[in-house]
Amino acid sequence: VLVEQRRRSFGNAGAFEGAIDHGLVPQITSANAVWSASRLESYLTCGFQFFGGYGLKLHGIKQEMIDADAATRGIVIHEILQSALEPLIQAGDPLSSGTVESAVAHLRASGPAIWQRAPQQYGFGHAGLWNLDMNVSFDQLEALLRREAEASDNLAITKVLGAETTFEGSIALEPPMRVMGIVDRIDQGESLTVIVDYK
Repeated sequence: VLVEQRRRSFGNAGAFEGAIDHGLVPQITSANAVWSASRLESYLTCGFQFFGGYGLKLHGIKQEMIDADAATRGIVIHEILQSALEPLIQAGDPLSSGTVESAVAHLRASGPAIWQRAPQQYGFGHAGLWNLDMNVSFDQLEALLRREAEASDNLAITKVLGAETTFEGSIALEPPMRVMGIVDRIDQGESLTVIVDYK
């Protein structure tokens, strides 16, 4: 009751509002803690919500998805493209007019299994409708790879460095802030590096 009274008075309710001692919840207070943009937004929006979600790991029960949302579809597409390009990455080859047929063959060979397991893997219904959309989606992915290969030829790309690559750095603050991001694909030419972001 006293905590709720302090909260309603707009006073600081201390630990009950997310004000925590250093080291109490190491996953958000230690020097190695990772804060994403959504974590920062949650903290700025409501300290109590932030503490409950990220400190105590309390989350509401998620409703089952009927269809794959845009984020889930994006995850599946990225996994399929990474699988299609992995042989090029391993060989140090570019995605070009000379290698695009190989990439398309890998897309068509490994991609359908990734697509078909998505409803069970990510927990959404309407698997039949999802699978009906597969052929059209793979035609679009093939067209994307062919456009990317043409662009790589024009830029004289020499190899695909990686896909779904994590970058880390630090910003000189006190204490230093570590910054991390994930790049969909990195291509390299003789005098340039291209960061590809799938949309």
